[in-house]
Amino acid sequence: MRLAALYQRSFDVGPVTEPIFQQLSRDLGETAWMYVPQGDQRLVLLRIDPACAVRVSIHVGETFSIDKGASGKVLLAFTERHDARREAVRMQLWAVSHGERDPETASASVPVSGATGELIRALTLSGRKARFDMASTFTAALSALLEAAWRTTVTLGGNGARFDMSMETISRDGFRDCERANRQIK
Repeated sequence: MRLAALYQRSFDVGPVTEPIFQQLSRDLGETAWMYVPQGDQRLVLLRIDPACAVRVSIHVGETFSIDKGASGKVLLAFTERHDARREAVRMQLWAVSHGERDPETASASVPVSGATGELIRALTLSGRKARFDMASTFTAALSALLEAAWRTTVTLGGNGARFDMSMETISRDGFRDCERANRQIK
């Protein structure tokens, strides 16, 4: 495990994971992002644009407050494990945002884990709020994100089994039912 962790820290994940994110963006027609925590900020590490003309205008290397947006929720949930307010995100392995950082955009995000089970990235899909406000769109986005996070985690030597229950719940119940259950937990 120690050797795997050392290798992973020196391993450039971009060439391995970028094809997964390209397919995700292409299949859903939304922008795919990879974020990493950087202190009290989240850093855009990778951006894959969809073929459509309307896109979110954030660039690789930009930083944003970690306490806003779906990716921030995921990053905080898995880096601040002692915080009980983030337990729902840790349990379901996803978070959503409707206009938190930008009133015109919405996003969904999931964690990507490394060989030792630690959070190494947040994988996010975002787009215009008008497109993402439909439950069917969010269900499709969450299903695709969880599948991509599973593939990425396994590719990076992590255990993808933790994604199975979340993928099953989303495919069975859809987004709105999961969102309703999540509100009841709080």
